Amino acid sequence: MQNRLASVPLFQGLDSQALDYLTERLHPRKYANSEVIFGQGDKGDGLYLIDHGVVRIFRITPGGKEITLALRTAPEFVGEMSLLDGLPRSASACAQGGDCACMFLHAKDLQQLLKAQPEAALRLLKVLSRRLREAGEHLEELAFSTIQQRLASLLLRLARAEGQPEGQEVILPDWVSYQSLSTMLGTARECVNRVAVELVESHALERRGRRLVICNQEILESIQLGVEL
Repeated sequence: MQNRLASVPLFQGLDSQALDYLTERLHPRKYANSEVIFGQGDKGDGLYLIDHGVVRIFRITPGGKEITLALRTAPEFVGEMSLLDGLPRSASACAQGGDCACMFLHAKDLQQLLKAQPEAALRLLKVLSRRLREAGEHLEELAFSTIQQRLASLLLRLARAEGQPEGQEVILPDWVSYQSLSTMLGTARECVNRVAVELVESHALERRGRRLVICNQEILESIQLGVEL
């Protein structure tokens, strides 16, 4: 367990005593595909360390539209924001694409650790800074990018998080479908289908049975930067 904890960005560099402290206070939790881990507006009672699977962070707009903010995998963590400001959860989290296992750390135990281990607090600030930058980039993407750019960006994120490299190609997990992509993008499936066909025609993407395969990441990166097909 100590080796796994030491791989979590927040806990890297902590001594064995601090890791023992954490090990004694972690609570395993499992979630089925699409099961909500915590909801937008819930009280922030703890931090979730991802042990296995994918966690999708999303918000529901006042109009009822679901917007995906991030995809997190092991050894990342989620649910940190409300622990620091004391406000309700600013977004929801769910297991994406399959079962997910997390280790839950109560807020009071994390706060005690941060008081005793200032380096952990500094690491948390660094992670929060990086995530704020990512959030800013994502908001810019939502505001100014075309559906083609947003789909290319999402496919690249999925390739990094869950993709299986095979030579120059990346095979995406079988839960990645046009329907799941449209849900994560918060747009109609018909739009995703149309843009996906364009990506297939450009040889950036291919459908093999139930799997989507990224054939050329450079094309997707160009589209992400605004180079239209």
